[in-house]
Amino acid sequence: MEARFGDDVKVWLDSEPTSQFKARCKWCGSSFSASKTVITKHACSSKHLLEKEKRKTNSSIRGFTTTVTAEQSSLRHNTAVKRAEIILAGAFAAHNVPMKFSDHLVPALQSALPDSAICKGIEMKRKKCTKVITNVIGATHKEDISESLKKVKFSVLTDESTHFNVKTAAVATRFYDKNAVFVRFWDLSDVFPKGDFEAAREGATGERLFNLLMAAFEKWDIPDENFVGFASDGASVMLGVNNSVMTRLKVRFPGIIILKCICHSLHLAGKDACKCLPRALEDLARNTHSFFKFSSKRVAQFAEFQLYLEVAEHKMLLLALTRWLCLRENVDRILEQWEPLRLYLTEARFEDNTHGTEMLFQWLNDPIMKAYYLFLSWVLPKINSMNAYFQQSSVKL
Repeated sequence: MEARFGDDVKVWLDSEPTSQFKARCKWCGSSFSASKTVITKHACSSKHLLEKEKRKTNSSIRGFTTTVTAEQSSLRHNTAVKRAEIILAGAFAAHNVPMKFSDHLVPALQSALPDSAICKGIEMKRKKCTKVITNVIGATHKEDISESLKKVKFSVLTDESTHFNVKTAAVATRFYDKNAVFVRFWDLSDVFPKGDFEAAREGATGERLFNLLMAAFEKWDIPDENFVGFASDGASVMLGVNNSVMTRLKVRFPGIIILKCICHSLHLAGKDACKCLPRALEDLARNTHSFFKFSSKRVAQFAEFQLYLEVAEHKMLLLALTRWLCLRENVDRILEQWEPLRLYLTEARFEDNTHGTEMLFQWLNDPIMKAYYLFLSWVLPKINSMNAYFQQSSVKL
């Protein structure tokens, strides 16, 4: 039959429902006698040939319905599972969720969504979650940042860790791209890598910190001409006039803009100003906390005076000398509890006749001491608000 009327005869030729002696062309919609001569004549007609050409140029319906093989279906499923794992790991990183929680989250999701094939395929515990964040999300994110830094001017912000057991240098970049200003984490370098005894002997010198900073950009082929600004704390090894990171930056990048951290400068200015105040102010804040720290009996007795004077039952705060700007909270708490403390120590000094208790009693009954605290309560918010102003993430013009 195909030899008589063409290879596509089964596609276009059909029987006529109204008559068993007639045939019908599905392409043209024409009905004719079911004889060989008539069918051959129709197959060679201009109308039929035109419809045939149209079907050659237009995709058939079968072209839109692709048959999915088992291998393709498995590939799509695995891709969807990997995408779900990356999304979950990204959520852990974005919201600072402990990686240990992934050991419990995935089984909980699989139990809650038993009909989800993607959820059943997820296999991710704390170690894999960490690897996905560092080797997939982090690596891809850094590639995107590097492409931006190769095209635009940028500034660098850096600081070192203060932990006594680990010395690392963190580097962040600030740049303008796509009508917005971005601050993005760039690198975290170990100043003293394990086993590198030469680095330990050299120490955290300006030369070593400078080399670590440059290596973080050189391995990504970031052009030097895009490095236009640098900001750091006021440590001498970073911004000193001799043999520092700053002096080396000025040699390598002529015209670079270097800024000292304003917040750090405010910290140093406030710290030096506090040295002019009596030492007893610091002793009162520290000793008041120590007086109640190890005695639940004293805390319970003190609560009676707080209740009597209708003062909130707040605990005394620990004075953090490394973050003196937090001193405002200590000052406000002592002023809040001044009268309950004074009355309580008036009674406690007879039962606990020690030098520490006597000194606390004298300080709390000294009007000059309270005047100093009232002054600090007035001036510290001004310094704190100025410090917070320069810590804002938005650009101030």
